[in-house]
Amino acid sequence: MSSSEETLVSALGHNELGVADIAVQTISLVIASLVVYLRLWSRHLRLDPLTYGDWFILVALALISGRYALEIALVLHCGAGLHTAEVIRIGGPADMNHFIQLAYTSDLLRVTVAGLIQVAVLQHYLHAYPRTFIRWPIFILLGLGLSLWMTSLVATAVICVPANLVQLSSSHEELYMLHVGASVTELILNGLILLASMPILKITLFTAAREIATACIYMLASSILIISGIRIRMEIQGNPGDFTFEYARTSLLSTAILVLGIITSSLPFMSPAAGRIFQTSLFSPTVEGVTMSPVLLDDRENTILLGVPAVGRPTPMVTVTMPPIVKCVSERAREHITITSDWEIHSTRNSTRIERFSMRRGGL
Repeated sequence: MSSSEETLVSALGHNELGVADIAVQTISLVIASLVVYLRLWSRHLRLDPLTYGDWFILVALALISGRYALEIALVLHCGAGLHTAEVIRIGGPADMNHFIQLAYTSDLLRVTVAGLIQVAVLQHYLHAYPRTFIRWPIFILLGLGLSLWMTSLVATAVICVPANLVQLSSSHEELYMLHVGASVTELILNGLILLASMPILKITLFTAAREIATACIYMLASSILIISGIRIRMEIQGNPGDFTFEYARTSLLSTAILVLGIITSSLPFMSPAAGRIFQTSLFSPTVEGVTMSPVLLDDRENTILLGVPAVGRPTPMVTVTMPPIVKCVSERAREHITITSDWEIHSTRNSTRIERFSMRRGGL
């Protein structure tokens, strides 16, 4: 018999599920890395420091990269995607033991990544909307999310000992029951996090582009719930005795859930990068429950107010108080001044005539 690695690699030709798993893992890692890069670039463009949520997402991306390496090893070295009987016939019990250990580690990483994404989303809620009636439900969900993460982590690490999973068929069922229980709890918590954002929408004013982005976020979040439900159904209806095949099936859905979670948690922060890429100001920041906020400029002479009507979108209103000389000069040069969306003033006429006129008026 040839070496198990060579034999299982040669069996990759008819391991369609394993090939699909590698392809999905690769594409998901590229998409997640790109999304996290855009998130950090947006922070840089706005000159904002990294928050705890950003660090949680960075750690989650690092763990996803580690899980990607494990999934490659599971397919190439342990025959994930093949039926268990074929894996044992080709590689023997040793490869099955390796498979269980790697799958066990991959599950630990998956549970940790899911917990980090949930905590990052809840931390954003607490940071962006510091109101009492919103904070307490978020604190409760944050406690539930941390409890789920620790429970799943401990249960996977202690209850399902890798050395016993191959020898006892009941351990396969025990592992499946653990997967189903963790998946159901994760699905419920994701649904509660989605519902917790509903009151926030009522106190937030959006531009048209941000309304579209928010709709996309909710579509992605709903997709996570749907895919989680499909994964739970597959785990319930799966065959615990054919562990290598069933694991590859659920791994595809688990990877999709993780990358959708990265995208959903990062979309609210990507507006500066999107505006820079598409060269547009449509992706302007939201007005988070503020009805009127004065922004003072260099002197007391210029004040910009952002007025928000009771119904409709935010309407910027500018109140400028300037000296009489500047006012007279601005009236004469009105048709030659362009005011951009960034409140920069550019004159199309040479400024020498205006300066001379100002000096003559000042001398009077």
